[in-house]
Amino acid sequence: MPGFAHVVFALGLSLFLHKASHGKFSTKHAIIFSVNSLVGPDIFGFLDYYSVAYMFFHGYGWLLAAVPLALAWSVFTRYSLRWVPFRVARRDPAREAIATIPEVYCLVAAGGIFHLFVDLIGHPPTIPFAGNPVAPWGAVWFGGDLWFSIDSLLGTGMFPCGNHFHFPEFYAYLVPVLALTLVLILFFMQRSSKHFQLASIIIIVAAVVPLAIAYAVPDTSGFDVYGPGITYYGSDAWVASTYRLTGGEADLGVVVFFGLFFFVPLILLWMSYDGVPFVRKRGLRAAIERIEAEERASARQRVAEVVAHLRAGARRE
Repeated sequence: MPGFAHVVFALGLSLFLHKASHGKFSTKHAIIFSVNSLVGPDIFGFLDYYSVAYMFFHGYGWLLAAVPLALAWSVFTRYSLRWVPFRVARRDPAREAIATIPEVYCLVAAGGIFHLFVDLIGHPPTIPFAGNPVAPWGAVWFGGDLWFSIDSLLGTGMFPCGNHFHFPEFYAYLVPVLALTLVLILFFMQRSSKHFQLASIIIIVAAVVPLAIAYAVPDTSGFDVYGPGITYYGSDAWVASTYRLTGGEADLGVVVFFGLFFFVPLILLWMSYDGVPFVRKRGLRAAIERIEAEERASARQRVAEVVAHLRAGARRE
């Protein structure tokens, strides 16, 4: 049985989204997400632990398993339950905002992936099991010999971390990235929302792409990553050059970990209440969206009028 920490994290995140979305992320959204975060891929525990099917679904294969589960959970979104008097009633989409099946899928998918986010932190990478001294436990399988665990995360750096060894590659990487970031923040990012989004993407790409390239390059410098006072986490058969760019920090592993198991669920959760791209809203949902669009346009016009009035007053003074 999965640990209850899954529910603690899921409900905590649900409370934040409920507040941030002004109630669009509803109680039913929170229940579906939290239950699937608690159980998640562990629902396939009846399968052989070493089977390809179990390993597949206890990873990103969960996105496929979420399809039939979403169809079942969609029934939950379409009915309401009352105890006094006891009554099960079908909800009217013309009078209530009801999540669509694609949105329910986003909740189920996000719950299972977020389950893995907690597993990777809370489980050791391997345990003795069924005679195998290094059976994968806190690990996600991506096929073949490709496993992702906390060791994989730390394996993109080494410890002690920070620029303890003064690698010249560290400065060659860090200085241009910091210079680009500073220029974008001071002269570009603050112009508008679109400028902020574009600048953020540029900074992320500029930081991550060199790390990904360096990870594909083996370290052949002769530097002893297993020497006294140095603790290296990762495969003994593969020591990449990534740690030289970050001075020893496990930046690439952390980015991949949070990208796959935290930000992907966040995007899915956002789509679960804001709408899935290319899926048309109907009923009350469509009416609410039209009203909100009109209110935003009206607010922008009023702000523009206020700004014009203030500028005119300043010129007269």
